[in-house]
Amino acid sequence: MAINMGRDMGEGNGKEAGADFDTSFGTFAIAYDDSIGDTGDFAHRNTIDPPLFSLAGDVAGKVVYDLGCGNGYISRRMVREGAREVWASDISEEMIALAKSGHPSTGISYSVHDAARFDGIPTGHFDLVVMNMVIHLVADLDALAKGIHALLKPGGRFVFSMDHPLRYVAYKAIDAYDVDIVAECENYLVERATQTYNNWSSRENLKMYSRPFGSYMNACGRNGLYIQEVREPKTVTGSAANPMRTGVPYKMAVLAVKVS
Repeated sequence: MAINMGRDMGEGNGKEAGADFDTSFGTFAIAYDDSIGDTGDFAHRNTIDPPLFSLAGDVAGKVVYDLGCGNGYISRRMVREGAREVWASDISEEMIALAKSGHPSTGISYSVHDAARFDGIPTGHFDLVVMNMVIHLVADLDALAKGIHALLKPGGRFVFSMDHPLRYVAYKAIDAYDVDIVAECENYLVERATQTYNNWSSRENLKMYSRPFGSYMNACGRNGLYIQEVREPKTVTGSAANPMRTGVPYKMAVLAVKVS
């Protein structure tokens, strides 16, 4: 399994951010869908999804928004678990088409949206907003947090998963690649756009944003979302045939609650 590695998208790299590199999975939507399927891939099933769904809680009778839904497997699980309404959006038209046609399910309202745009999405309507490994693809955290705050009912929950600050230590521990931990962590406090290798296109063509965890906490706090709980699971990645494990977390899940 290839591990995502970020590279700065600064001057001199020969590429303009947003030109050949973007945050949409559209160009490799089919490969992504084949990998993720209806239950998530091995790493999602064993590391990422358990804390995410635990923090989401019981969704029976709830109104849920799956923001950055990809192929919609989380939305479909929410329907199966009894959610009253499920809304789902993604920046990729190709992903939404796959979610609708490749995995048909009743009770899901799909739309194509940039993550930080909420036109057509009802305010004060949702009990839960969930983002599964998407928040690092969003350029404007304040616009995102402000919009999510507006969507949620009082006391509503915002649950998201993301990379853990210790991920480079985890990569070293499982021998995913030969990594200089100190060098990789030197820019931890610098917020920057990066290009990263992705497993589905086998190219460094996916744009993401590298930030310290405090940036996410602060954006939530500035916009009325109280960080209530953080889960840091042990790392289980690779595949069923070749699992890679370490007690060092490489992903994490966060619960924020609308308080104002």
